Amino acid sequence: MLRNPFLTFLSGTEFLEYMAQVKLGEKTLPAMVLMDLNMPALDGFEIVERVRQEREFSQIPIIVVLSNSDSPRDMEEATEVGADGFQTKDLDIKAYVEFFNSLAAD
Repeated sequence: MLRNPFLTFLSGTEFLEYMAQVKLGEKTLPAMVLMDLNMPALDGFEIVERVRQEREFSQIPIIVVLSNSDSPRDMEEATEVGADGFQTKDLDIKAYVEFFNSLAAD
């Protein structure tokens, strides 16, 4: 059972608007952020970097960058901008279940 609501955003801009409301105390700080690299307007690297620059958001427990890319450079850049993890999108449902179970165990 989820203790926090699962929210989705259609773009990085929408997510940043939500986080601005969090900063004003109008919305709840996410317990975890799952970020896609390829989004309209701003990519996942830019979003993670902007979120991590905000003192109030620097300690969000987990930011995981999800991507179709398995490029070592993308993984390195994700870490450089402040992501706590990197997971490639996998078509295997078992891999997804294991991934999300590993997050719950932390």
